[in-house]
Amino acid sequence: MKFLFCSVLLTFLFFSIASADQVESLIGAINDSAEQPETKLAAIQVLGDIGDDRAVPVLSEQVKSSDPETRFLAIKSLGKIGTPPAREALLELEQAGDSEQQNGALIALAMAKDPQAKKLAEAGLQSPSWMSRWYSVLALDILGDPAATPLLEAALIDPYQLPGGGRFPIRESAQAALDRLKTSMHWSYSLNEGMEKAGLENKPLLLYFYINGGEWCEQFERETFTKEAIQKLAAQFVPVKINAYAESGLSEQYGIAGTPTLLILDQQGTELSRLPGYVAPDRVQSYLEEAVPALTDKGGKAELWIKAQGLIDQGHYEEAIPVLESFLSGDLSRDLAGKEEWARFMLALAYGKKENHVRARELFEQFIQKFPNSELMDKALYCLALAKLHLSYWDSARQTLTDLLAKYPQSPVVKQAQELLNQLLEIS
Repeated sequence: MKFLFCSVLLTFLFFSIASADQVESLIGAINDSAEQPETKLAAIQVLGDIGDDRAVPVLSEQVKSSDPETRFLAIKSLGKIGTPPAREALLELEQAGDSEQQNGALIALAMAKDPQAKKLAEAGLQSPSWMSRWYSVLALDILGDPAATPLLEAALIDPYQLPGGGRFPIRESAQAALDRLKTSMHWSYSLNEGMEKAGLENKPLLLYFYINGGEWCEQFERETFTKEAIQKLAAQFVPVKINAYAESGLSEQYGIAGTPTLLILDQQGTELSRLPGYVAPDRVQSYLEEAVPALTDKGGKAELWIKAQGLIDQGHYEEAIPVLESFLSGDLSRDLAGKEEWARFMLALAYGKKENHVRARELFEQFIQKFPNSELMDKALYCLALAKLHLSYWDSARQTLTDLLAKYPQSPVVKQAQELLNQLLEIS
């Protein structure tokens, strides 16, 4: 397992609500850009990425534009915003717009994971218009709902063929959608729906909070949820994907300060642990691998271990200390014995963060003696030096930093260690 070290290595990605001035500036750019269409298009796209309800009225107006690119981008941005007002605007467009607007609105509703999108797509598959049937298949593909499999299978025999004996676009799109269903995560997009499913299947929930247009969220999804090993682990949960901005009430309820963030909940929606921020796929895999036995070991060591990791990841050091001490008390099973090294490091770190430097120094010295070949040794030496500095053990701290720099010249903490050592040398 590669655990993230304190604030030096922990990457936590915050999502923020745009200020009124930012949104108004973009709206103004749209209204004042008659002579600069590229400015209007850029502003429409950014409003979709921000995901703010204040953009809904102006985007709804842009849907009526005579320029097809503007219309398409405005509809897409409404889908990216995905909030109830944005979905309401798209539903109105789907009902009252022309065929082009209806098709675009259906795609955008699928992007927003609106509950009605599947029903609209099912109805669209019965349309005499091949274009409407094609857009309906595309919407089902975006939704990624396994329950739509029969609809997609039926579309495999759609009669429409491109003129001149060409390809069968609806059949091909349906086959591509079915292929993706076999190799992708199957998400629910509502916590209530997920909890109902979790009760029926007797599984915990895996909540994934993201934001539309978030570069780190998109990279996280590409790297993580496409891995077969992670998909197999996730199948032991009910995965639920939540737009942190569109579902601001849920974000507040679970204290989501940044995206991407993974939470594990029990069937009643109570949080069991979390993994905040962008992390590598291997970290997600180890997190889920450790979570599975923890969920079947209520109150046992496995549950304590994953709970401790979540508390450290969130910076809740005071709460983590008794959990780690309970985990380390008594014997560890063979499966958990390899976690002792990390647990002892985390415990020492937590005491240091709570400014109990006497205890932190004692625990880091014990760690260094017990695990002389640890991959955490450079960080343990650095933290030990910090504890000694807080206790005014200048000479001892200087020696510890000197040892660190000599033994681990490639360590990520070298720069900070060198700066501390320089300061000590100046005052000696």
